[in-house]
Amino acid sequence: MARKNPIPEREKEISRRLREIRLESKFSQAVFAEKLGINGPRLASYELGRVPVRFDIAIKSAAICRVSLRWLAEGIEPKSWYIHTGKEIRAKIPDSLLFSKAYDRWLKNLFDAEY
Repeated sequence: MARKNPIPEREKEISRRLREIRLESKFSQAVFAEKLGINGPRLASYELGRVPVRFDIAIKSAAICRVSLRWLAEGIEPKSWYIHTGKEIRAKIPDSLLFSKAYDRWLKNLFDAEY
């Protein structure tokens, strides 16, 4: 059965990049899921674009794999330039918020200022 509300293409791209960093880091789905604090089927749902990636999953993934949140959100190089977001910003962002929305509202300006 098809979803009532299909996942937007931007969310699918984030999901593809999440899978890409896991594979490049040579983690199995089971190991990476454990590092993220979720189960394997949930990680598979993110990677396959069945559900949008939440902020907490994106931030943990970026930290584990040392990739840029900008690259994860937008696909903009450099891929490996990691910026720690800081507790004051993280405290404002609900973990369950979609990563794309958190990035657009709170994080994009940080990256635009750095580049």
